Amino acid sequence: MADVMHRAVKRREPRLGWFWGQRSLVSVVLTIIFASAIDTSQNLRIFAAIAFFAVVFTFLALLQKIRSVRRRLERHVAKQLGKFAPFIFEVEITGDSMITRQLGEETRRAWKTVEKITEANGGIEFDTRSGGLIFVRDTGFTSVQERVEFLRLARQYAGCESNRPL
Repeated sequence: MADVMHRAVKRREPRLGWFWGQRSLVSVVLTIIFASAIDTSQNLRIFAAIAFFAVVFTFLALLQKIRSVRRRLERHVAKQLGKFAPFIFEVEITGDSMITRQLGEETRRAWKTVEKITEANGGIEFDTRSGGLIFVRDTGFTSVQERVEFLRLARQYAGCESNRPL
């Protein structure tokens, strides 16, 4: 579950999202403070400021990686549903809708709400208009042929022939 939530978050983030901007801004502010606090020649001050900026930016990047979104999502799912609980997720496709079943709940989504179907690493992703992501893992299929037929039918029902947005 955490993996699917992480996939959905990553797909919605802009390429150079807020974390890059935030990391750059903090690095610039700290570099200005550092550069104004050291007493040396102009050339050495510029060199030291560039080096300081690189160190701070890298440190913040490592700090962000340690506190990654994936880990926070995993902790959230474990807290809500238990760490080692098996999570069975069923997807049924019909001409009218895609039906998903998980944790005792059944959800029907009309095909018109599916914006994009993508073959992804490890499975098939369905992006929905509500911003949701349904991920069908390759391990859910008994054969490659079954996966190919599932994908073909899903695209046919959704009204698309490729992974381009519908």
